[in-house]
Amino acid sequence: MNTFATVNSTKLHYKLENPNQKRRPVVFINSLGSDLTIWEDVISQLEHPILRFDKRGHGLSDTPNGTYSIKDFADDLLGLLEHLKLEQVILVGVSIGGQIALEFASRFPERVVAAVFCDTGMKIGTTQTWNARIAAVQENGLASISLSVMQRWFSPEFYATQTTQIRTYQTMLERTPELGYIATCAALRESDLTLAAHTVRDTKIKTLVVCGSQDQSTPVALSQALAQTLRTRLEMIEGAGHLPCIDQPKALLSILEPFLGAI
Repeated sequence: MNTFATVNSTKLHYKLENPNQKRRPVVFINSLGSDLTIWEDVISQLEHPILRFDKRGHGLSDTPNGTYSIKDFADDLLGLLEHLKLEQVILVGVSIGGQIALEFASRFPERVVAAVFCDTGMKIGTTQTWNARIAAVQENGLASISLSVMQRWFSPEFYATQTTQIRTYQTMLERTPELGYIATCAALRESDLTLAAHTVRDTKIKTLVVCGSQDQSTPVALSQALAQTLRTRLEMIEGAGHLPCIDQPKALLSILEPFLGAI
């Protein structure tokens, strides 16, 4: 069932599963150009209340006009948690989802018990690369970049052998509202979460950084720098690309389960 909540004048699509489990809720936050379905193969094995949602400009959520920022996404998450009366949660974010988790944890540490930052960094890309991405989408649409994005999202082996899945996720990307995609690219262009990472490091929040060894979108060096700043552990998933939740869900789950079990 599709469920919606209006948060900060924006209608957000979300799914809350296993609400009666007597454990900490786990909130999964998506990457640029994806929706809440990217976590399907991970959440099916977790015995926790699980919240997934489409951030503004993505999936079935609203696409507000104007600019977006990482702060806006974090504020949306806060509003959604308050709507659902979820006081303390565990965050799991991939790519920009990891940045949103970092921003949220730095500003609302009392709401976060633990956080897992997957294939992300304090600063992702450059002004030039994001401007080029934005210009390409403005001029020729998402379909013009979708194939190259697939090649960056997944490992070469996954890309070469899982053609049906590649096409499925390519379609998901192409169906993202262009306005939402462009505004989110601009948010990534402007974001630098270095100060937020130092703030989170000095809290009681338990943290973990995870990265696919073949991530071409947020290279391993970004995850290493984040882990060093947080003074936390970095778990590598060998052979995985930018979205281990899709191409190596069992490996990601084998990291998440003991981390969650220790909380």
